Amino acid sequence: MNCFSRVLLFIYITFVNKFITRRNFALFYKLISIPYDATITLFLPAYYDVAKEFVEVNIPFNSVVLDICCGTGNLALMEAHKASVVVGLDISEKMLENAFGKSRRMSVNNLCLVCADIKDRLPFKDGVFDVVSAGNSVPSKVSLYYEHSKNAMSEAYRVLRSGGRLIILTGCPSVSEVYLSRDEYITLLGGVGFRDVSVEERGRIYSLVTAIKR
Repeated sequence: MNCFSRVLLFIYITFVNKFITRRNFALFYKLISIPYDATITLFLPAYYDVAKEFVEVNIPFNSVVLDICCGTGNLALMEAHKASVVVGLDISEKMLENAFGKSRRMSVNNLCLVCADIKDRLPFKDGVFDVVSAGNSVPSKVSLYYEHSKNAMSEAYRVLRSGGRLIILTGCPSVSEVYLSRDEYITLLGGVGFRDVSVEERGRIYSLVTAIKR
C-alpha cells in the first residue's frame, strides 16, 4: 500500500469514525454513494482482485448467500456468479439503488436487495443461508458500528444453517486501528458460537476472516 493511499484511507476512516453520527448518517451515505466505487480503487489497491479470489474460494456453487452492509454490491455481485441466490442488505437506500443499477447493467438476475439495519433483528428466518458475508465496515471499531458488532455477528449466526460459513473481507490492524486483530475476531466470533475461526492477512492490507456455525 503506497504512502498516498495510506494517507487517504486514514483521512477517510478518521472522518467516518469521528464525525458521522446517526443524525447525518443517511446524508453521508447518500453523498458517498456517488464516488463510492472510485474511492475503493483509490484507497484499497487490488481490492477487487482480492475480493474475487476470496469469493471464488468461499462461495459454494448454487448456495444461498446473505451479504450484510453490501453497499453498492461489489461482493454481492461477485457472489452472484456462483450462488443460486444472493441477498444484499444495507441501511442506505441510495447505496442499494446503485447496487440495483449495477446488477441490471451486468444482467445479474439472482441478486435481491433489502434495506435494513444490522443493529436490529435481521428480517430472515433461522438457518436459511449457506453463507453470510461482510466487507470493510462490520465488524470494526468505527464508532458508528462497533457497539453493534456483537449483535450483527449473532444475527449472522442465527440466519446461517448448521455448518454454514461466515466470511469477512476487511482491513488489517496495521492499516488502521479501527480494524480488529486476530485475537479480537476469535473472541468476538467464538463468543456468539462460531467455531474454526480463521484470520489470514493478505499483503498487510486485508484480513480474510472465515468461521463456521456449530
